[in-house]
Amino acid sequence: MHWHDIADFVPILLQGAVMSVVITLGTLVLSTVLGLVWALLKMSRYPVVVRLVTAMINVVRGLPMIVLLFYIYFMLSNYHIQVTAFEASILGLGFGYSTITVAEMTREGQLIAASTFQNMTVYTLVAIGYLAMSLPLMSMMRALERRFGKHRAK
Repeated sequence: MHWHDIADFVPILLQGAVMSVVITLGTLVLSTVLGLVWALLKMSRYPVVVRLVTAMINVVRGLPMIVLLFYIYFMLSNYHIQVTAFEASILGLGFGYSTITVAEMTREGQLIAASTFQNMTVYTLVAIGYLAMSLPLMSMMRALERRFGKHRAK
Protein backbone atom coordinates (compact mmCIF):
# COMPACT_ATOMS: atom_id res chain seq x y z
CA MET A 1 0.00 0.00 0.00
CA HIS A 2 1.27 3.45 -0.91
CA TRP A 3 0.09 5.97 1.65
CA HIS A 4 0.98 8.93 -0.52
CA ASP A 5 -1.70 7.85 -3.03
CA ILE A 6 -4.51 8.18 -0.47
CA ALA A 7 -4.82 11.91 -1.06
CA ASP A 8 -5.47 11.17 -4.75
CA PHE A 9 -7.90 8.31 -4.16
CA VAL A 10 -10.13 9.68 -1.40
CA PRO A 11 -11.77 12.48 -3.45
CA ILE A 12 -12.58 10.03 -6.24
CA LEU A 13 -14.04 7.55 -3.77
CA LEU A 14 -16.08 10.30 -2.11
CA GLN A 15 -17.51 11.29 -5.50
CA GLY A 16 -18.59 7.68 -5.95
CA ALA A 17 -20.13 7.66 -2.49
CA VAL A 18 -22.10 10.84 -3.22
CA MET A 19 -23.30 9.36 -6.51
CA SER A 20 -24.41 6.22 -4.67
CA VAL A 21 -26.41 8.29 -2.19
CA VAL A 22 -28.06 10.31 -4.96
CA ILE A 23 -28.97 7.15 -6.90
CA THR A 24 -30.31 5.54 -3.71
CA LEU A 25 -32.48 8.55 -2.88
CA GLY A 26 -33.77 8.80 -6.45
CA THR A 27 -34.53 5.09 -6.41
CA LEU A 28 -36.40 5.39 -3.11
CA VAL A 29 -38.57 8.25 -4.36
CA LEU A 30 -39.36 6.57 -7.68
CA SER A 31 -39.98 3.14 -6.17
CA THR A 32 -42.31 4.60 -3.53
CA VAL A 33 -44.37 6.52 -6.09
CA LEU A 34 -44.54 3.62 -8.55
CA GLY A 35 -45.21 1.15 -5.75
CA LEU A 36 -48.17 3.23 -4.66
CA VAL A 37 -49.50 3.16 -8.23
CA TRP A 38 -49.12 -0.65 -8.40
CA ALA A 39 -50.77 -1.04 -4.99
CA LEU A 40 -53.73 1.10 -5.98
CA LEU A 41 -54.11 -0.77 -9.26
CA LYS A 42 -54.01 -4.10 -7.41
CA MET A 43 -57.02 -2.92 -5.38
CA SER A 44 -58.99 -2.26 -8.56
CA ARG A 45 -62.49 -3.63 -8.82
CA TYR A 46 -61.64 -4.79 -12.34
CA PRO A 47 -60.12 -8.28 -12.24
CA VAL A 48 -58.28 -7.80 -15.54
CA VAL A 49 -56.39 -4.81 -14.08
CA VAL A 50 -55.47 -6.78 -10.96
CA ARG A 51 -54.25 -9.72 -13.07
CA LEU A 52 -52.20 -7.51 -15.40
CA VAL A 53 -50.51 -5.64 -12.53
CA THR A 54 -49.90 -8.90 -10.66
CA ALA A 55 -48.33 -10.43 -13.78
CA MET A 56 -46.12 -7.36 -14.32
CA ILE A 57 -44.98 -7.44 -10.68
CA ASN A 58 -44.17 -11.15 -10.89
CA VAL A 59 -42.21 -10.71 -14.12
CA VAL A 60 -40.20 -7.78 -12.76
CA ARG A 61 -39.52 -9.58 -9.48
CA GLY A 62 -38.30 -12.61 -11.45
CA LEU A 63 -35.79 -10.66 -13.53
CA PRO A 64 -32.26 -10.18 -12.28
CA MET A 65 -31.77 -6.48 -11.58
CA ILE A 66 -28.80 -6.26 -13.95
CA VAL A 67 -30.98 -7.51 -16.82
CA LEU A 68 -33.61 -4.88 -16.04
CA LEU A 69 -30.95 -2.15 -15.89
CA PHE A 70 -29.37 -3.17 -19.21
CA TYR A 71 -32.78 -3.52 -20.82
CA ILE A 72 -33.80 0.00 -19.83
CA TYR A 73 -30.46 1.53 -20.77
CA PHE A 74 -30.24 -0.09 -24.20
CA MET A 75 -33.93 -0.52 -25.06
CA LEU A 76 -34.93 3.11 -24.66
CA SER A 77 -32.44 4.16 -27.33
CA ASN A 78 -34.35 1.97 -29.81
CA TYR A 79 -37.24 4.40 -29.31
CA HIS A 80 -34.95 7.43 -29.68
CA ILE A 81 -34.98 8.12 -25.95
CA GLN A 82 -31.45 8.72 -24.80
CA VAL A 83 -30.75 8.21 -21.10
CA THR A 84 -27.49 8.40 -19.25
CA ALA A 85 -26.27 5.51 -17.15
CA PHE A 86 -27.21 7.59 -14.10
CA GLU A 87 -30.79 8.06 -15.31
CA ALA A 88 -31.11 4.42 -16.34
CA SER A 89 -29.90 3.30 -12.94
CA ILE A 90 -32.57 5.33 -11.12
CA LEU A 91 -35.27 4.23 -13.58
CA GLY A 92 -34.29 0.57 -13.44
CA LEU A 93 -33.74 0.33 -9.71
CA GLY A 94 -36.82 2.43 -8.97
CA PHE A 95 -39.00 0.32 -11.24
CA GLY A 96 -37.56 -2.93 -9.92
CA TYR A 97 -37.89 -2.04 -6.25
CA SER A 98 -41.36 -0.54 -6.75
CA THR A 99 -42.68 -4.06 -7.16
CA ILE A 100 -41.43 -4.98 -3.70
CA THR A 101 -41.62 -2.11 -1.21
CA VAL A 102 -45.00 -0.43 -1.37
CA ALA A 103 -46.89 -3.52 -2.48
CA GLU A 104 -45.97 -5.26 0.78
CA MET A 105 -47.24 -2.40 2.94
CA THR A 106 -50.48 -2.24 0.98
CA ARG A 107 -50.94 -6.00 1.27
CA GLU A 108 -50.65 -5.76 5.06
CA GLY A 109 -53.19 -2.92 4.97
CA GLN A 110 -55.56 -5.11 2.96
CA LEU A 111 -55.25 -7.90 5.52
CA ILE A 112 -55.96 -5.57 8.43
CA ALA A 113 -58.89 -3.92 6.62
CA ALA A 114 -60.38 -7.32 5.77
CA SER A 115 -60.20 -8.48 9.38
CA THR A 116 -61.35 -5.24 11.05
CA PHE A 117 -63.69 -3.79 8.40
CA GLN A 118 -62.15 -0.38 9.10
CA ASN A 119 -61.18 0.40 5.53
CA MET A 120 -61.08 4.17 5.88
CA THR A 121 -58.84 4.06 8.95
CA VAL A 122 -56.49 1.42 7.60
CA TYR A 123 -56.04 2.92 4.13
CA THR A 124 -55.65 6.41 5.58
CA LEU A 125 -52.83 5.07 7.75
CA VAL A 126 -51.26 3.35 4.74
CA ALA A 127 -51.44 6.62 2.77
CA ILE A 128 -49.90 8.55 5.68
CA GLY A 129 -47.15 5.93 5.85
CA TYR A 130 -46.38 6.38 2.15
CA LEU A 131 -46.33 10.14 2.54
CA ALA A 132 -44.12 9.88 5.61
CA MET A 133 -41.64 7.86 3.53
CA SER A 134 -41.80 9.78 0.28
CA LEU A 135 -42.10 13.46 1.24
CA PRO A 136 -38.79 13.64 3.15
CA LEU A 137 -37.10 11.74 0.33
CA MET A 138 -38.48 14.15 -2.25
CA SER A 139 -37.28 17.11 -0.17
CA MET A 140 -33.82 15.59 0.06
CA MET A 141 -33.80 14.97 -3.69
CA ARG A 142 -34.74 18.61 -4.41
CA ALA A 143 -31.96 19.79 -2.09
CA LEU A 144 -29.45 17.48 -3.78
CA GLU A 145 -30.59 18.58 -7.22
CA ARG A 146 -30.12 22.23 -6.25
CA ARG A 147 -26.70 21.48 -4.77
CA PHE A 148 -25.43 19.47 -7.71
CA GLY A 149 -27.03 21.81 -10.21
CA LYS A 150 -24.98 24.66 -8.76
CA HIS A 151 -21.88 22.44 -8.72
CA ARG A 152 -22.24 21.64 -12.42
CA ALA A 153 -22.60 25.31 -13.39
CA LYS A 154 -19.13 26.14 -12.01
